[in-house]
Amino acid sequence: DFKLINQVMVYGVKEKAVWMTELQVRHELGLMSFGRIKMNVNLQQFNAGRPDDPEAIYPSGNPFSIEDLSRQSDFKVLRNYNRIGYSRYCEWHIDHFMEGLVLDRVPLVSRLGLTEILGVGAVYLKEYNPYYEFSVGFGNIGYKALRLFRLDWVKILEGGEWKGSYLRVGVNNILNIGQ
Repeated sequence: DFKLINQVMVYGVKEKAVWMTELQVRHELGLMSFGRIKMNVNLQQFNAGRPDDPEAIYPSGNPFSIEDLSRQSDFKVLRNYNRIGYSRYCEWHIDHFMEGLVLDRVPLVSRLGLTEILGVGAVYLKEYNPYYEFSVGFGNIGYKALRLFRLDWVKILEGGEWKGSYLRVGVNNILNIGQ
């Protein structure tokens, strides 16, 4: 899935034209018995330039304590509007769904049908230090057909300094509520 969006927006703040160019790339790579990898890259160039401009760049944060797994391009811990940019922006996410590659080899744990998930995401804004999230988790948690949950341990690296660790619960949004 490859999507390129070019937009020209004009509004009347001192006769200034605001433009934005955005490039989004999403790809899923199957690795046969090693699971699959989902990748998302988002690049934006924006000419707002001033903090009082109504348009700005906001990385996709997670405002809730429960993560919506249907949105693969969101950060697990970064809060919405925590970082606001006015010029250039790059965000990427890589998740490796191992599909039981390790846990299926453990005798009693293999009956649970859990999947391992490794993830990394980063955002680069001109106005801030780089922000990274590294995660290790288990998916497919539940009972029989109700395997809706995911549990992730998330570690943050911000500006070359390790920050807090978080335990996140994710829920699959199977009813598409709120979309």
